[in-house]
Amino acid sequence: GGDLPPPTVALLTSSRSPLETKTQAARALALMMDDEAVRRLAAAEGVAGVLLEQLLGTDCPDALLEWVAGGLTRLASADEASARAVARAGGAFVLAPCLGSASPAVAEEVAALLSVLCEVDGEARGQVAEVGGLPHVVALLRSRTPSTREAGLMLARDLCRSSKVAGQLVEAGAAAPLLNAVTQPSAPADLVAECLRLLLAMAGASGGALSRVQAAVREANAIPMLTQLMQSGESAVRQAAMKCVTEFSAGDARSADVLRESGGVVLLSEALLSPDEATALQAVSTIAQMSASAQHVGSIVENGCLGPLLQLLAHRASAVRAQAELAFSNLARSGAINSMLVQDPAASRHLVGLLRRGGVMQSQAAVAVAAIASDARARETLYAQGVLPQLVSLLDADPELAGAAVQAVAHFASDERFRATLAELGCARALAAQLGHRNADVSRCALSAIANLSFVPAAQPALAAAGAPMRLGEALFAPDEPTLHMALAALLNLSRADASDAATQLLQVGGALGLVTLLTRPDARLQAQAALLLGQLSACAPFAQAAVAADATQLL
Repeated sequence: GGDLPPPTVALLTSSRSPLETKTQAARALALMMDDEAVRRLAAAEGVAGVLLEQLLGTDCPDALLEWVAGGLTRLASADEASARAVARAGGAFVLAPCLGSASPAVAEEVAALLSVLCEVDGEARGQVAEVGGLPHVVALLRSRTPSTREAGLMLARDLCRSSKVAGQLVEAGAAAPLLNAVTQPSAPADLVAECLRLLLAMAGASGGALSRVQAAVREANAIPMLTQLMQSGESAVRQAAMKCVTEFSAGDARSADVLRESGGVVLLSEALLSPDEATALQAVSTIAQMSASAQHVGSIVENGCLGPLLQLLAHRASAVRAQAELAFSNLARSGAINSMLVQDPAASRHLVGLLRRGGVMQSQAAVAVAAIASDARARETLYAQGVLPQLVSLLDADPELAGAAVQAVAHFASDERFRATLAELGCARALAAQLGHRNADVSRCALSAIANLSFVPAAQPALAAAGAPMRLGEALFAPDEPTLHMALAALLNLSRADASDAATQLLQVGGALGLVTLLTRPDARLQAQAALLLGQLSACAPFAQAAVAADATQLL
């Protein structure tokens, strides 16, 4: 090796050489390029330029083109400078139409050379599309000849380095033959993985590419096969299949249904706790992506993914933890974590455990518990896992976290079974402080909790000591009737326990005027509550005097 016979180059370049001689010379050069030493010598002696001149010539029939392209491919693959030189000379413009050659051998060699050019030169990718080469690429992908399909696949891969061209390939119909290759039972694993990665690249292009790929997936009924591929023994296939399942069913109700029916989410749930870190990471990443889609959250919940997700929040690998946190956050925000989930003791135990962790996950857990606690059975499950002490401890946290805790506590306070425990935990002061919270929903929840706790004798002294009557007096001027009913109910209970203290606190915020004003409201129940409270508080002389000054006697 290492010799490059000069006559070979001369025969190729001579204008007197017949086509057959030129073809034989090109063939000899191409085959010599398989030797690394010869390739280096050829690069040094400008053989790439000689071959390029033949390629760009006005007469380069298929027989010659096959070997000219073959020689250039071998040179350009080993020498990026040669590849860029061919690309700069406009090689893609000349080669792309030749992808449609009737000769499979020519089409394959041309595709191989274009693949090298498109790998190193962005403009070459656009040029293939510009001169109408993409339908030829799709035809290569549809070929029944394995070597031709592989050549088309490699070219498509390098074309998809451009998002724009990837979208144009989808428009040209590339998704269908790729899906067909994937769904063949005998397809080699490396081919399947490459096809899946290409489909993902195409789906990620702009301009409606995803919807076109999804349409092709539906037409091919490919979701069940993709689900099966999630169980592949080949890691590359398994991971790509998981990504495809996520991307192609997102926002597509029909595909989401097929995914659920074909058991795909169950497989993901099982893979979450795989001892293989790469498998667990891919599974949790897939669930995280799916959790952002309304079509998937219900299926994630129903197929038992929450428990494993919560366990992964403590995984040794930070990448796994990050994806688990994202998935959990999405599920918490969507409201998908409901009573059905906490019937799993392990899931509820992990959820309550998050309340002790701090950080973003603690806040998300509080939001989730607040949503779940609206269900009576869920409250039982959470209570058994020790949630109440954790929630009460969070009532003094930052506003966002405390707000979620208040909403959760309000649900428990609405249930007579848990009021005594809440009173024992000493939540009165913190709840009273949340009245008038900047978030009106949080303030209403605090009011609801206080109103319900005021029925517990053990809670009444603590509520009074926390200044609850004074804060409730401010609520007597609220415009909405539900707030007024709750405030009056709480004040009635607290005044029965200690009318003097309640009256004293109410006087500080104009409570007498507030109650007198309520006597003019059209709601008969409000009038009755206000009148009863006035009667109880009038045992305190200063309050009675304030009520008289506000014309209470005339209104009564």
